[in-house]
Amino acid sequence: ANYYVAARVVRENPSATRSFYDGVLPFQREIDRRGLDASGSFLAFPPPSAILLLPVAGLPAPPARNILLVAGLLFILLSIFALWRTFPERRLIETAAIVLLGAPSFIASFREGQVYPAILLTLSISLLFTIRKRVAAAGIAAGLFALVKPVGVAWIPFFAMRRDGRAVLGFVVAAASVALFSLAFIPLDVYRAYFHGAFAAAGGGFQDPFTAVFQSWSSILRRLFIREPTLNPAPALDAPFLFTILKSSVTALIFGFTAYVLWRRRGIDASDAAPLDLSILLLAFFAILPMTASYQMMLLAIPVVCIADHARKVGARWTLLVSLAAYPIAGAPIPGFLLRLDHGVG
Repeated sequence: ANYYVAARVVRENPSATRSFYDGVLPFQREIDRRGLDASGSFLAFPPPSAILLLPVAGLPAPPARNILLVAGLLFILLSIFALWRTFPERRLIETAAIVLLGAPSFIASFREGQVYPAILLTLSISLLFTIRKRVAAAGIAAGLFALVKPVGVAWIPFFAMRRDGRAVLGFVVAAASVALFSLAFIPLDVYRAYFHGAFAAAGGGFQDPFTAVFQSWSSILRRLFIREPTLNPAPALDAPFLFTILKSSVTALIFGFTAYVLWRRRGIDASDAAPLDLSILLLAFFAILPMTASYQMMLLAIPVVCIADHARKVGARWTLLVSLAAYPIAGAPIPGFLLRLDHGVG
């Protein structure tokens, strides 16, 4: 409901969007006022997110949801086509089968009204343009949703490693254009309100940072080592210093392992280097996110397709099998079953 309700408010009263960043209750009131049986918050959503569903904001919720479903299915099909064109040696049906292993995350995205199918399409197109050496277009495609969801930021070090200055410029131009376009609908002071609370949101301060559903190192370590009387009354050990040490250590290990893997792959054929580099960076990006959700895991289709193509070429059967098995598991609604743990580990 988040994107739909935000777009409705922008359409009806743009200045009211500032209240989205004053806490959870103002946005929840907007949801309730429209008779939707849902809970939501816009605190962690950048202002350009509010205009994503403007084309359907004038419609009642049920037909708008149906249109989004059809559009999402189309975006997924186009993503499959783009990834197939990136690796044309594989048959289209094989690429489709790999991507559709992420069906649990697709279903979660449709259920929650998320925009990740569109993001999957733009990032798949970016990879296709990169392989075809259309670097400026690759940067533009990667930057289109950078101000909505940060996943595209992983493309910046990827472009930098390849010394693709035009790709970086295209990325920045696309992101800046989206921001300027949003200002035609959203007042500037809404951006000020967002940035005022951005640091709290980035650290999980806008909602329960202990919840098991975030599937991140940060939330796991908080549950284990930080006591909070209401949200986490029974940690395994009340030792906040261990949280700080272990969180920093895990982050350093992820960065170090990523750098090591990128260094080890130097001898790989140049035609395989770009997809593998991007895959490594994307996986590292997901590993360090402070919060994740099942529907985000559909974006793993990109590294899984890249890894599967390389594994097929070099005969790395176990790498292929592990990748194909891990992809649907990552997008499965396992966090929902962990809600029972939300009162501490004891």
